[in-house]
Amino acid sequence: MLYPPLENKESHIIILGAFIQPLLGIWITSIIFVGLHGYFKFKSAGHIIFGVLMFGLSMGLGYLFEEAGLIAAMVAHAVYDLIMLKWMDGRDIGYGQR
Repeated sequence: MLYPPLENKESHIIILGAFIQPLLGIWITSIIFVGLHGYFKFKSAGHIIFGVLMFGLSMGLGYLFEEAGLIAAMVAHAVYDLIMLKWMDGRDIGYGQR
């Protein structure tokens, strides 16, 4: 991973979206994103599927950054993070209390 101050939503989106994406395009930038996060693992079909899904998510964030701007991409990233944290915690994302 990157140096800790560079490991937040704003820096990911600014560095990748604002600097790298205009030079290399969304496809290459998404490959870099997935690689930096260590999602390219070929240990099992599940790892491969997760890597492909993360590539798709990165592409979506790249397009969102281009079309709607930094704030929209940051909010989408934060929503994804919250969903994943809830899922990893084993909680239901529904309306009921646990």
